Amino acid sequence: MKCILDNMFYFSLKRIYKKIMSIILIIIFYSCKQVENNSVEHSINKINITPTPYKILYKRGNYVLEKSTRILLNLSNEVENHFAEHLINSLLIKTGKKLKIADRFTTDNITNSIEILYGNNKSITSEGYKISVAQNKVKIYANDPNGITYASNLFVTMLTKSESNKWLTPQLTIEDYPKTSIRAIYLEFIDSTDYKEEHMLNQLINYRFNYLITNTKMVQYNPTNSIIIVNDTSDLTFDWTKNLIENRSIHEFYLTDTSSTESSVFKMKNKTLLHPDSLALLSEAMWSQVKKP
Repeated sequence: MKCILDNMFYFSLKRIYKKIMSIILIIIFYSCKQVENNSVEHSINKINITPTPYKILYKRGNYVLEKSTRILLNLSNEVENHFAEHLINSLLIKTGKKLKIADRFTTDNITNSIEILYGNNKSITSEGYKISVAQNKVKIYANDPNGITYASNLFVTMLTKSESNKWLTPQLTIEDYPKTSIRAIYLEFIDSTDYKEEHMLNQLINYRFNYLITNTKMVQYNPTNSIIIVNDTSDLTFDWTKNLIENRSIHEFYLTDTSSTESSVFKMKNKTLLHPDSLALLSEAMWSQVKKP
């Protein structure tokens, strides 16, 4: 009888041991998967930003955009409402996520948010902005329409899709403002039917140009009023010929233009110069406070 009991006890212990080992192996497996996922989500630690911000500080970890993310704002502020809609549309196009807005004064149950703070940071200069990205919270500060547009567009650009299909951006703080107050492109095209105006204007806004001077009548597609389109130079309030850059290559202008000026007007005769690579160099020369190597 004792032998039978001993055998039963032995086999009971053996079964318990096998169960414990199975549980341990399952825990190890899912832990490894979690580490693998985390390594993917934490692989985005730096991003390329054009034009180069005046100040950028990276932190550890990433911010993850969720379906539950809310755009926080003061619902009684018309400007914040307008730019919240612009941000929502931009995020929908980029990520496929249709976010909702919420009042910043009723945020008790909101765990992931993007907050628009218009006119709340008086240290930010004209057309400048600040972006603060933490683990579950993004804050966008600006004091004028151009600043909030540049910041919102930049935030959308920073989002990168991971292998686990999550939209991520590094946790960081960016402070930025322009070197040159008037950053103009002068287009001397005979016919405007060979390029899409909406796409071109979006490109110019994304690269922080705030004036477009053209001899061709254009459709005034300008949803955020971030670029002034001028068809008649007599309407300009500044001497656009004073700092007109013509008969120079974009690369030469980029390398030699180091002084801060009130205005820069780059004259383009060739539509191929509207390529993003060209606009990026012009943008660096006209906007960035960072010295060139």
